[in-house]
Amino acid sequence: MPKFQLMKNLSVRNKISLIIVSIIIFFGISIFICIYYLLGNSLRHNLKDKGKCIARSLSSRCIDPILTDNIVELKSNIDMEKFVDDEVEYLFIIKNEEVLVHTFYEGFPVELLQVNVIDSKKQSDIVPLLFGGKEVYDIAYPIQVSEYILCIIRVGMNLQNVNSNLGNVLSTVVLITMIMAFISTMIGFGLTNIIVKPIRILQESVKKIADGDFEHRVDIDSKNELGYLADSFNKMTLAINARENELRKEKNRFFMLLDNIPVLVKALDANKKYIVWNKECEKVSGFSKEEILNKPLDEVSKYLFSNPDYFIELLTNRENTDNFKDHEIIIKTKDGNEKITRWFNISKHIQVPGILLWAVGLDITDRKKAQEEVNHSREQLRTLAAHMQKSLERERAFIAREVHDELGQLLTAIMIDLTWLIEKLPNDEQLLNKTKSMSDLIDTTIKSVQRISTSLRPEILDVLGLSSAIEWEAERFQNRTGIYCDVKIYPEEIILDKDISISIFRIFQETLTNVARHAHASKIYTTLKKDNNKLFLQVSDNGKGITEEDQYNIKSVGIMGIKERIKSLNGTVNIEGEKNIGTKIEIFVPILENEND
Repeated sequence: MPKFQLMKNLSVRNKISLIIVSIIIFFGISIFICIYYLLGNSLRHNLKDKGKCIARSLSSRCIDPILTDNIVELKSNIDMEKFVDDEVEYLFIIKNEEVLVHTFYEGFPVELLQVNVIDSKKQSDIVPLLFGGKEVYDIAYPIQVSEYILCIIRVGMNLQNVNSNLGNVLSTVVLITMIMAFISTMIGFGLTNIIVKPIRILQESVKKIADGDFEHRVDIDSKNELGYLADSFNKMTLAINARENELRKEKNRFFMLLDNIPVLVKALDANKKYIVWNKECEKVSGFSKEEILNKPLDEVSKYLFSNPDYFIELLTNRENTDNFKDHEIIIKTKDGNEKITRWFNISKHIQVPGILLWAVGLDITDRKKAQEEVNHSREQLRTLAAHMQKSLERERAFIAREVHDELGQLLTAIMIDLTWLIEKLPNDEQLLNKTKSMSDLIDTTIKSVQRISTSLRPEILDVLGLSSAIEWEAERFQNRTGIYCDVKIYPEEIILDKDISISIFRIFQETLTNVARHAHASKIYTTLKKDNNKLFLQVSDNGKGITEEDQYNIKSVGIMGIKERIKSLNGTVNIEGEKNIGTKIEIFVPILENEND
């Protein structure tokens, strides 16, 4: 792997030179190997043939001396042959394993007798061996007349000259290869300078453009591929320069837009330094761009935020990124005041390389104060409405008692007096009819007084409690409207504070009234349950079902009244409607211990 990495890091010039030298060396090695094997084999084969020729020549010349036992002539023949040819290492003639003559000065080495033995079936044999530290081809050739073998002549051919000649040739080949490699390298450097020079120009041009010099142009006056490449490069540079100018204008327009929108905008780079701080941020915080830009987040947060550690954790912890999409943060202004701001993280929507955070925000200080004032006013109105409701209930109870007690007693007294007067009047039909009419009118008035008193404040609510009042009201509603009412109360006796009891009773009355007016129902199911300091009231019907639009209609005074009564009791109300199935109202009211009695 490091070798390949080294090759990657080489310049084009060095790569070309290396390729040329490698090719020359490859061919030189190939030629060296071919010469070594081909020429070596040829020289060795020639040496063998030469040895055979010598053996054959001596064989023909030694027949007569052998037949005549002329040892001197035999010796002279082999000595002369060794003398005239320096490649002959030794010569000797053997007969029946007896050496007749030889050319060894220090005695015949008998071990040669065991090497290269031929018989009548072999005409000759060549055996390579190592003799006296030298490579030798031992050639055995028969001296024969007709088919009768007289003797065996052995010729030892020395390979030293063959190896020497082969070494000289190979040295010459190596030298020529080195010279060619050197010349090729020089030629390669020259060629690569011509080839690589335009590439270097392109390389330098690319580096300048990478450094931001889009005005630079490549100057290569050529009509070949590099010339076309340079021309295309110049066109690309022109396009990039035009695009860069357009992007610069867009960037300026973008930052001008950021400066002029009435929204807080800031951005942090990857090093957590401020790179965007628009005019609205300057206006709200009092800190100028020069005081904020290129400053690290930690430094700015210390004097800009009332809780810098929390803010830094919120911004830098990626797990909290979603929480920062809509978060209220108090910032400290330069004059020492505090502003309430709401920030939105838009980094996922505006992804710019190198920018860690894009955030836009709003100064909601005035809105927050106005909202607090509105909430305070609503709470005051709700408290006032609850107080007025209680006062109204007290007035109703007082009027109901006065009407029932005072007016009822007076009407009863008048009825008694009228009855006495009827008994004292003479038997006059006209007078009797008149007094009878007056008696009926007084009786009707007494019933009206009772009805008005009950409507103002059901006496059963104060005497028997909420459970009996609910059952009584449901029965009265069923008798009046013909709508079936089913009431279930757990436990049977629920004793509550009078204010809570009258509120729940009024809510129940309003619910029944809404069913009678709008639901077109035939059945009403009511459940009243008290469990674990919580009161639960559910009223459902089988009518047409209330719509969501009706629930939030400003003309739905009855529903608004129910919701306000429940809010005054710190309870909750849930209203659900399904078309042609019915409407269900669920009310939950918390009950304190001192309110149970």
